[in-house]
Amino acid sequence: MRRVRAFRATTFAVALDGSPRGALDALLSPPYDVISADQRRELLAAQPQNSVALDLPILEKGESSGAQYQRTAATWSSWRGDGTLVDDASPHIYLYEERPPSGRTIRGVFAGIPVGPYGAETGILRHELTLTGPKADRRALIEAVQANLSPVILLRAGGHDQFTSAADAASKSAPCATGLTPSGSDFTLWRVDPATKHGAELLAWANGADLVIADGHHRYETARDYAESGGLTTALGLIVESDRCAPALYATHRIVAAPDPIELIAKLSASPLVTHHTATTSEQLAARFADGAPEGAELQIGVVTKTGAALLTLDRAAISAALPGRSTAYQSLSVTALAVLLDQALGIDAAAAAAGALRYVRGAEQAISSALADPTPSAVLLLHGERPEQVVAVAEAGETMPQKSTLFAPKPPTGLLFLAHEINRVG
Repeated sequence: MRRVRAFRATTFAVALDGSPRGALDALLSPPYDVISADQRRELLAAQPQNSVALDLPILEKGESSGAQYQRTAATWSSWRGDGTLVDDASPHIYLYEERPPSGRTIRGVFAGIPVGPYGAETGILRHELTLTGPKADRRALIEAVQANLSPVILLRAGGHDQFTSAADAASKSAPCATGLTPSGSDFTLWRVDPATKHGAELLAWANGADLVIADGHHRYETARDYAESGGLTTALGLIVESDRCAPALYATHRIVAAPDPIELIAKLSASPLVTHHTATTSEQLAARFADGAPEGAELQIGVVTKTGAALLTLDRAAISAALPGRSTAYQSLSVTALAVLLDQALGIDAAAAAAGALRYVRGAEQAISSALADPTPSAVLLLHGERPEQVVAVAEAGETMPQKSTLFAPKPPTGLLFLAHEINRVG
């Protein structure tokens, strides 16, 4: 099996040992897939060398197709040549800690992760399927720049004590960078020599179990596809200790057409999958399904229309019976329970969802507002987010979750570390 290993990182020169707190902040950017065009312009206006210039290239007016990737490759080469970016002289791993304004602290290790087929050969597992479109952009970028510019985020379950002991020891040294992420989290980054006792222990922990991709399936599969044509068989990964230090996992709510809102709630409530339904208010449901709201043992769905709202309690045994052949982990997911309910009560199956029968909105309050503001009558179906251990269990069962099942946040910013291919080839 290929293994997680130390790598020679490429970093902004300001992120050297002893750099003042915040020296790196203006060079960091949110992940490329959450940045708006306006935000991209603002980041570059404030700091032209912001990492968004590398990880989110855009086609400028008058340029021919693909020119943005070659321009980005030239920028990458220029910054490495003029000292804006510097290469590690030897391989290291990097301990990372992020402390959001609320919620638990995220801890993990940046390392080189093996690229190849999902499963035993690499120890890398997936929990969702990918779409072709986003991979085409990432493939063109990785081929032009010859580097991994943003990490794949992976969950490593188990071994909490082993990780904590080694990480605590490593964090006693001086960090190489500290500051604030674009999302407002405090972060600290330590360079760790893999030859030290705690460095070796962190690598042993990372290689001690399967790693489940939490975010970055497109990036990983792009790296794998490129490796098959001669590219590097190592990618940049952030391996997170998921038992107690994983990012929060949030729900993505569903909006459906509701030409007759009263009939829609009646159909859902009358489903044999529903054991109990209670009339309520949109305000009460917004609080119950808010991000981070406590989850009870019951499997519940909220429904809000312009004419009313209801809380539905689902029968776990009936949901499981409707999913024969699926693992217990898959059957326990709120998102799969909702998919079964939509199919049986409203006739919205996976094909209909893929064809546009569902709209997806993050955040309970935002989803409710969006549905109620629709010019055509709509309903929002609210669900609780899954837990990281459920994602791991589904992946370990060899299954994938439905589309729009997971959203991990906060995500580490782009610009902390890069992985240049030509200095990381081994053998």
